[in-house]
Formats: sequence, structure tokens, C-alpha cells
Amino acid sequence: MNILTTVCIFIFMIDVYLGLHVLLLDKKSKIHRLFFLLCLCQALWAVVSGIIFSADDKQFLIFIFKTSGFIWIPYFALLLHFCLTITNIIKLKPLHYIFLYFPALILVYGNLVSYTLYSDFIKTGNQWIFVVASDSGWFYFHSLYIIFNMGTSLVLLLLWKRRTKSIKEKKQAVILFVTLFLVLSINIIEGVFLPRFTDYETYAPAPIFIIIFMLGIWYSIVKYRFLAITPALVAGDIIANIDEVIILADNKSRVLTINNMTELLLEYKEDEIKSRILSELILEKNPIGKEIKELTGNDEHRSFSSRIHLVKKDGSQILLDAKFKTIYDKFGDRLGILIIGREVRELKQFKSIYKMTAKQTEIIQYILQGRSNKEIAALLGITERTIKGHISAIYFKLRVNNKMGLYNILKDFNLLPEQPAEKSVLIL
Repeated sequence: MNILTTVCIFIFMIDVYLGLHVLLLDKKSKIHRLFFLLCLCQALWAVVSGIIFSADDKQFLIFIFKTSGFIWIPYFALLLHFCLTITNIIKLKPLHYIFLYFPALILVYGNLVSYTLYSDFIKTGNQWIFVVASDSGWFYFHSLYIIFNMGTSLVLLLLWKRRTKSIKEKKQAVILFVTLFLVLSINIIEGVFLPRFTDYETYAPAPIFIIIFMLGIWYSIVKYRFLAITPALVAGDIIANIDEVIILADNKSRVLTINNMTELLLEYKEDEIKSRILSELILEKNPIGKEIKELTGNDEHRSFSSRIHLVKKDGSQILLDAKFKTIYDKFGDRLGILIIGREVRELKQFKSIYKMTAKQTEIIQYILQGRSNKEIAALLGITERTIKGHISAIYFKLRVNNKMGLYNILKDFNLLPEQPAEKSVLIL
């Protein structure tokens, strides 16, 4: 097995993987199916080329080369078809398909009955030299066919870059244009000009060079999501740009991901905050930690809302109106915790105006949870009479007489949790 055959095997594996990967992203998409056919054609071309490069018998090589024309000759028409589809500059009609593929059919026939590219094959060592059929009309027709299809594809990509308003599509168009231009230039120089005008002898490595374009497509998929726009990715982009804080944590309260607004408010990059425990980001780690523990260990309550302080990178805090919710997969298994919230800016005003102590704000929290005076006293470890005294002081500071008045004051200052949940926890 020579080096060219080894390279062809490698190319075959890349093309099969790339084609299946894109096809499985969206089987119903015409573009995805077309790309799969392009990869399949390239993969089969690589296989045939590998067999040809390793052939020991000239007659066997000629037989394989001629009969495999239906694989590698239509590739260039398929490439143009693909570029027409992704750029959507020309709306394809049935007549267009005839113009696209009819020249390829003629060349497949010509390759069977004559020689369209190479007139002879000479073995030197373990390599075959392909003698260009430069005196044949078929050669010029075949060369024109390749140049036209690849050249038109390049023009389409340029027009796509100019017309699209999407920054992402502009970058995709540039990558595809550059890699396809390299392939066209190398193939013309190596396969046409050098053999025609110099003593250079070609080994017909066209399928190897074309992998440059396929790798360009792969880079576009990885870097700019070319051919990879699925509902999941679209949803991810939408979530990333929502103007509310979004934090996703696993069942062990480790942060999995955050959106752009969270990055902006906390001044963390996503990579800096991943895998950190939620309690490290929340000032009220004890009461919220208990609620999260109950949330992840009890299916009866799947959400709660609270006002919490998130700790920023510099140690300062922001008040957040947050909802904590357990999320499940389609099988009913718990995946983790989703936190959705927005910044609250009225807390400082409330504390400044009414001079509430830490103990009084804690009691307000328990009142809003519906706790009785006896329950609050037990939770705080003080007498019920002391609790009544604190409540009277709270009402006096707020100039209200009952809980309804307390609710109204807190509502006026936007200090009641607004996120709908099964349970509300007030932390001031």
C-alpha cells in the first residue's frame, strides 16, 4: 500500500464522518441531505482513487478508472448544486437540474468510450503516472466542465458574502471561498498547466486536494455553526441573549452554564464560573442552601422564589428576584436546577428609609412565609413575646397596623418576589 492510498483511506473516514454528522443534525433538510451526498461522493472517490493508486495491473487500473467515472465526474456538478442551494441566489427549477447534470452524463459516457483526462498510465516504482490527454477534445471539455462548476461556485460564494446581512454567514462564505479557491488553483496548476506546458508528470491527486474544501466546511461548522442550525442551538442562542439572569446547575449544585446577562452582572466569564458551587455565588448560602437541598431531594416541591444577593467577582453584591426550579428530561429524571431572575434596585431605599435591623428583616421573611408567632419564635430561639415586640416595632417603623399593610409597603418597593413558584422565600 503506497502513501497516496493511505491518505485516501484517511480522507474516506473524514468524509463519511462529516456527512453523517451533518445529516443527523437535520435529516429533513434539503441542504443537509445534499451535503451528505457531496461527502458520500467524495468518500467513494477516495476509495476508488486508493484502489487505482495501489493497482498492480494496468488493465485493471484502466477498468476501475473508466467504470468509476459515474462517481468522481458528477462531483463537480454536485458541488455547484450545493453552492446554489446554500447561497439561495438562484431559485432552482427542473430545467436547471438538466443543465447541472447533463454535461456530467456526457463526460461519464466519454470516459467509458475514450479518455477525457488521461490517455495513458505508466508505473514508476510503486506509483502510477497519469499522462494527460492534452490532444483530445474530451480533455478540454472535461477541464472546462471542472473550471466552470468550481468557478461558478466561487462566484456564488462571493455574491452570498455581499448580499447576506448575517455576520456569521459572511464568515462562512469567506472560509468556503478561500478553501475552494485553493482547491481549484492547485488542481488547475497541478493537473492542467504543469503537465501541458512543462515536463511535470501528475499522480492525479485531485481527491486529496479536495479535502481542503471539506475541512473548510468542517471548520465553518465548528466555528460558525455552518449547517448546524438546529432547534437546540437556536434555543441556546436565545437563552444566551435573554435580558434576565439565567444559571443552570447540576444535581450537586455545580454551575453548568450561565447566559450573557449573568456574565455582565457578576463580571465572570462562563469558563471562570463553571463547576463552582451555587452557594459560593449566593450571599444567603445557609437558608437558600436548605431550600435547594429540599428542592433536589423532594419531588413534591419543584420550585421556589426568593430575593437573593449574588456575589460578584469583586466581592460586591446585587439583589436578584430569582426563581429556582428543578428541570427534568423526557424520561422524568432530574437533570438539575435552573435559576431565572432579574436585578432588584429598590432594597437600599427600603433599608435606608425604615431603618430595619437584620433580625426584623428575618422576621418579615417568616411572616410572608405564613409562619405563626410561635413557629417564628421556635425558629429564632426566642420567646413568642419577644417576637410580638419585634412585629410591633416593624409595624411602627412602617406605619402600618397589620400584615396587609406590610405587604403593600413591600410591594411599593418592589421587594416581594415576582417569580411564580410553589413557595416564596423573602430575604432582605
